[in-house]
Amino acid sequence: MWYRRLLSVKPAVWALVGLVVLVAIMVMALKWMKPIDVSLTMYAVEPLLAIGTALVARSMTSGLKDRSRHRGDKVIVIGSVIAIWFVLYFLTGVFLTFTHNSLVAGAKGVVLNIFAYGSVAVAMEYTRHQLLLLVGRRNAVWFGVVVSIVFALPLMNLAQLGDITTAERAIKMVFVDVLPSLVASFLLTYLAIAGGLPSQLMYRLGVVAVTILPPIIPKQDWYLIGASMMLLAVAVYLAIDRMTQHAPTAHARRHMHPRRAFDVMMYSVIVALVLFMTGLFAYRPMAVMSNSMQPVYSRGSMVVVQKVAPMDISVGDIVQYEAPDKMMTHRVIAIDRDVSGNGERVFVTKGDNSPTEDPIVHSRQIIGVVRGYIPFVGYPTVWLREITK
Repeated sequence: MWYRRLLSVKPAVWALVGLVVLVAIMVMALKWMKPIDVSLTMYAVEPLLAIGTALVARSMTSGLKDRSRHRGDKVIVIGSVIAIWFVLYFLTGVFLTFTHNSLVAGAKGVVLNIFAYGSVAVAMEYTRHQLLLLVGRRNAVWFGVVVSIVFALPLMNLAQLGDITTAERAIKMVFVDVLPSLVASFLLTYLAIAGGLPSQLMYRLGVVAVTILPPIIPKQDWYLIGASMMLLAVAVYLAIDRMTQHAPTAHARRHMHPRRAFDVMMYSVIVALVLFMTGLFAYRPMAVMSNSMQPVYSRGSMVVVQKVAPMDISVGDIVQYEAPDKMMTHRVIAIDRDVSGNGERVFVTKGDNSPTEDPIVHSRQIIGVVRGYIPFVGYPTVWLREITK
């Protein structure tokens, strides 16, 4: 059955998919091995390769028309969601403070960024749209999954793979780069089917504008950056899905399969986040209940804790451990051996804002090491615990 579906797609279409993969690999190799200047790759080579790919797609789809309905309304909806998201995103800077946007380096830099990022975005989304026109709605679900994965590759900064030397860096790359790219690519494929090229460009260029135009941006932690980008994609999907459900019955049926495909992706992301929250993975979030670690972080912050073996903990690490009736998150200031002589590692901990040291912490009490934090996000947990007390 799957073999027949693969054969139903013309070889030329698969060749175009392969070209997209090849372009992504070439750009990654140029940025990684740096045979030429990275800025030349970003501002010249990558845009030219993307535009060339779009021209190939154009030559293959001459005469095909996009029959998506209500395209203008969907563009307005997407623009509205991005505008609301941008306001909320920028307001986080009031709490997290702002930082200079490294992508904004004068008027010349802004123009170059608009050309580089904008032309790549337009060219790749045009190619995505033309590919889905070529295969038609009959193969929209399974081929859309393939297209989503393939087109996620150019969105990822795979050149940083060579810099991954620890599990922490790998986790950060997955959450900040890989997962948001996959979620965005699935959304863009859904938009290509349900709303056409204008919807794709509104979302893609809207995100590009938010990224490269503001001179200052909120100083967000890596965890919050990844989560906010995925939540934006889910919000756009829900808005378009709600709009589509109010379309005539025949029109809604034509979009049923693309919606189901994106539903699977969205629910998978939600399940992954739930598993993360419950601590099933190596990382888990925990709320900070006091101000004992100021100024590093305050009461109401949420810390991301990595489960580690006690032997991997060093002096200076901020650890979370089980104390009688509560969890503590304090810094290790010394490491020793248990006085009983059994060779067990014990830890001396103290809050940066605490006047005294904590009682000796045994290895069995250690939960993990803090790898990141988000201010204020843990307040609901703090309030709930205070109410229950």
